Amino acid sequence: MKRKLIKIAILFVILLLIIGYTVKHFYRTANTASGFQMPPIVVESTPVIQKNWQPSIETVGSLVAYNGITLTAETAGRVTAIYFNSGDFVKQGTPLIQLDDALMRTQLQEAQAELNLSEADYQRSSTLYKQHIISQADFDKATATRKVNQAKADNLQAQENQTLIKAPFDGNIGIAHISVGSYLTPGQPIADFQALDPILVNFDIPEASALQLRIGNKIQLTSPAATGVYQGQITALNSKLDTDTRTLEIQAEVINTQHQLLPGMFVTITAFIGTPQPVLIIPQTAVSYSDKGDYVYRIVTKKAVKTPITLGKKLSNNQVIISKGLNAKDSVIIGGQINLQDGALVTEANKLQSPPKGS
Repeated sequence: MKRKLIKIAILFVILLLIIGYTVKHFYRTANTASGFQMPPIVVESTPVIQKNWQPSIETVGSLVAYNGITLTAETAGRVTAIYFNSGDFVKQGTPLIQLDDALMRTQLQEAQAELNLSEADYQRSSTLYKQHIISQADFDKATATRKVNQAKADNLQAQENQTLIKAPFDGNIGIAHISVGSYLTPGQPIADFQALDPILVNFDIPEASALQLRIGNKIQLTSPAATGVYQGQITALNSKLDTDTRTLEIQAEVINTQHQLLPGMFVTITAFIGTPQPVLIIPQTAVSYSDKGDYVYRIVTKKAVKTPITLGKKLSNNQVIISKGLNAKDSVIIGGQINLQDGALVTEANKLQSPPKGS
């Protein structure tokens, strides 16, 4: 009986030891689990950019020539010479077309001879009148004859001048619609003639923005048909709004030294308002949208910090202005936000890249 009790006591002690070890192992495991940390999340980041930005209005418009006409003849005649090629740039006063002026020159010579004769008669009459040899009536007749012949000669000279068509201003000639030997009538189109530099752009802006633009404000424009961005400034505002569209017509002058912009082109215009001001800009991919407000994740001491922001104007190239919530020295996360939580450890992917050899 006594031996049996000893065995039971030994078994009880062994059981207590097993239970104690199990409990100790459980708490050790629990303590280890409570101190476990998730590895850092790899993210992409970018610094907040501060730069000067100027408010603007975007619209569309059409280009028109600073000076633009269709060349025509002022008098009838046959074309005897053409002094330009289609597409040429010519200076003001450059001869372009000569019409047959043989008959006109003959008539002008005849009129000039009559004028010379009447001039000599006038001079004689003037001398005789001063000597009281001829009457006032005779002197008046000689004076009138000289004036009539002078007017006739001037008229024929003007008609003779019209047989030589010259460039009315500096510009580019379009495609000619005539050839040597063609007979021109007054008003018949010869070719388009346009002054291309500078060039004008006409566009409309809504009534709400009509008072924001002033003469002298800068503009930029682009065209799908021409490369580059073109600079200009507003030169005229219409004196009233269009009552049908409630828009204000505006005209601007644009530098066009390469003549890539042509009258009639459709263009996109950015008209600047006021003066440039400093703003903070981040990529739109950094912004997370929520019913409770938009936010971004800043990186602060290798942790993601959820930061509420106020968005401003959206810009081109997938960028947006931040009106409130960030500073110029901040760095925001632009990739890897899907499983990100406030306070999570992060590692910036661009800093994981190995430096180039030799650095």
